[in-house]
Amino acid sequence: MVILTGTFKGAIPPKIRGCLLGRKLVAFSEEYAAREGYTSLRLDTYAKNTAALKLYQGLGYDLRGEVNFPGRTASFPVFEKVLG
Repeated sequence: MVILTGTFKGAIPPKIRGCLLGRKLVAFSEEYAAREGYTSLRLDTYAKNTAALKLYQGLGYDLRGEVNFPGRTASFPVFEKVLG
C-alpha cells in the first residue's frame, strides 16, 4: 500500500479561480492513480470551503467521514472515489 499525502492550502490562487484548474487537477490525479494501479482516491477539505465541497461531490466523491484538528473552527470532511 502506498499513501500519498500533501497539504495544499489555497491550492488555486484567487486570480485564476473559476478557470476549471481544480477540476483539471482532480482529473489528472484520477488518471495518474488509475494508471499506477490505485483502486481509490481519498481527500479532505475544510468544511467552510464550499467550492471544493461542491466540486468533489459533483465529481462523484462520496463522503466517508470527517477529521477534526485542534484550533480549527470546522471539521474536514473526508471523501473517497473508487476508480475504474
